[in-house]
Amino acid sequence: LEFRRVLFRSLSDQDLRLLDVSRDFTVHAVDSYTSENGLTTFLEYINRTIKEQISADGGAILMIDDFKDVISVKAFDGDFPPPYKLPADLPHKPIRVATNFKFATFPLTGNIFGEIATQGRAELITKPETDSRIYQNGPEEFLECGSYIVSPMKIQDTVIGLAAFARKHGNDVFNEDELKITSTLCDFAAATIKNVIAVQDIIEQNEVAKEAELASRIQTSLKPAKLPLIQGLQFGVYWEPCQGVCGDSYDILVSRKDRISFIMSDIAGKGMNSVVVMS
Repeated sequence: LEFRRVLFRSLSDQDLRLLDVSRDFTVHAVDSYTSENGLTTFLEYINRTIKEQISADGGAILMIDDFKDVISVKAFDGDFPPPYKLPADLPHKPIRVATNFKFATFPLTGNIFGEIATQGRAELITKPETDSRIYQNGPEEFLECGSYIVSPMKIQDTVIGLAAFARKHGNDVFNEDELKITSTLCDFAAATIKNVIAVQDIIEQNEVAKEAELASRIQTSLKPAKLPLIQGLQFGVYWEPCQGVCGDSYDILVSRKDRISFIMSDIAGKGMNSVVVMS
């Protein structure tokens, strides 16, 4: 206890504020576990919180899609002059530009977001006009680039996303202290985001397992209870779905003394949907 008192006395007001923010990240992460849009809501909260801490005009959270090798905007707030080349057919109107950024996806090379996510190091950009990675759109004033902070969110050495913040041209540029605050909060955020994703994956797997169990019981009830006895013929069945349920069905129907119908079907897909179609 005495050690903790000494430790907290040695921390600056800024350090204590950042600890409070990190605690709030953890609290909001718990609320996100079971919500349908929990991760999106949590990323929006992280974005707004860091934006307020460094007095940014705009901010965005981007997450890496490991399957597609792209980085996509998942949260966006405020005024953020785009540092990438806008589509040629996009009208230069604030609402259209903001909407384009809000749903943008970038490759991991050839743009400031992908390159910082790849190199895994936070950057402070105060002179965008001399940075070859920053594209100057224009001539409208709201498109003129100001200063930026772009910080990766990492778990150990693995980058899962990044946070990007902007101040408009003409406003005070970001400084090294604000870069440090952003990097520290991104480290806290990365750990909580990873926890939310892991818990949601476990919940989803449990739901899939429950669905498969229910579908298996339904499918078992739909199978023929027994095969018909027909003189001179013997029937046998071997049934083993690879994932508990499948879209296969069979039956043997004796319609007349000289007519027997053999039915076999295979519905594409697995799970409850294929069982319903099969039935």
